[in-house]
Amino acid sequence: MKRIFIYSIYIFIILLSSCSDSLTHSNIPDVSFRFAVNLQEDTFLNAPGNYRIFNGVGYKGVVVYNLDGNSFYAYDMACPHKDGNHKLSTSSTKGSEPVITCEKCGSIFNLIDAGAPVKAPAVYPLRSYNCVRSNMLLHISN
Repeated sequence: MKRIFIYSIYIFIILLSSCSDSLTHSNIPDVSFRFAVNLQEDTFLNAPGNYRIFNGVGYKGVVVYNLDGNSFYAYDMACPHKDGNHKLSTSSTKGSEPVITCEKCGSIFNLIDAGAPVKAPAVYPLRSYNCVRSNMLLHISN
């Protein structure tokens, strides 16, 4: 009985270690960057519910979304479907959730829910970046 228990634990550990994070892995290259936004000057981004796209940073640009004035989310503008060479283009709301769309493949991603795809064909979420607010400065980096 003890031997069966030990073998069961051994098999469980092997199975657990073989799990992968394939649904959180993205084919978007890791591009090092860091920039700050003065929210006192950028009154549009400072307003809850608004977003701004910053070109020239990240892989295909970065979209920053202001949820409630304190919570900010930043994602790369590259669509993670296939090779990551398509740039996301439009933002809107789906119900009450802010989303961004890839015009090339039709994938739609939720800007609040970790950039998760809400419409296929994409299965990977958007590449997310760090947002840290310090007084009126918002620091975005990877």
